[in-house]
Amino acid sequence: MSDAPKKKWLITMTLAFMILVAASVAIYLAVFYQNGIDMKTYHVTPREVTEKIISDLKITNVTEIKQDQLIKHYDMPDGIITDFSIYMSTSANKSFEIACFELQDKNQLEELKTVIAGHVATKAQGFKNLSPAEYDQLQSYKVVGKEQIVLLIISDNVETIEKDFYSIFM
Repeated sequence: MSDAPKKKWLITMTLAFMILVAASVAIYLAVFYQNGIDMKTYHVTPREVTEKIISDLKITNVTEIKQDQLIKHYDMPDGIITDFSIYMSTSANKSFEIACFELQDKNQLEELKTVIAGHVATKAQGFKNLSPAEYDQLQSYKVVGKEQIVLLIISDNVETIEKDFYSIFM
């Protein structure tokens, strides 16, 4: 075999190998992105969660609770959460609230749920005589979570908000 056919064979094999590697990488990436990005590789902040829900569902007449105002609404012990985002109705006659928390450790979920229950109970007292419908809505609050992100939903549209919350992680 002369040098020319050996060179052609070597070039052909190298090219075939490169095509095989490129195809393997493309298939891997297609499968990876089809299954979504895992929470461990893509960090979602509580603010991104609440803003997406408000935007997706076109929720109006809400106001964001600023970072320094958490203590006015929740009796949150130090060390449970690392971040939060809360939106409440601008109307004193409405109980609507979405509050998203990032747990410092996902094993503290029960402790956070206790804090949330205390907040809801306090809030409910204000609506007990004012508005039975809003009081009932408060009694039907829901807490959902994914990894270390926990969402409190007080709304007449709990299921839709819950679905939108989980869609963020797909």
